[in-house]
Amino acid sequence: MFVVKLVVVSALSTACVVGRRFRPRVNGSLQVKQGGGAPVRSSIFGSDVQFFTNTGAISITSNRINGNLQYKENRPAPTGSGNVVQGNKEDQCRRL
Repeated sequence: MFVVKLVVVSALSTACVVGRRFRPRVNGSLQVKQGGGAPVRSSIFGSDVQFFTNTGAISITSNRINGNLQYKENRPAPTGSGNVVQGNKEDQCRRL
């Protein structure tokens, strides 16, 4: 298992949290803002997952989020499915 406490990405071209063989676990939050695209797949988050004002393709699929899933002002809008969210799905990710 891969464990991280907090991930913050700002003003980068791409962020990536992908689980394939091992399911990554972030014991805190993931926040990506003013960056590019990002795949987030098959991971476990102890708190919120947030993407704000990004300009690349964002895909969030098959994750367990023990907080809120929050996406605002991303172009294009995020895609994905199969996420289990304990909190609220807000703004652009209400249907993910």
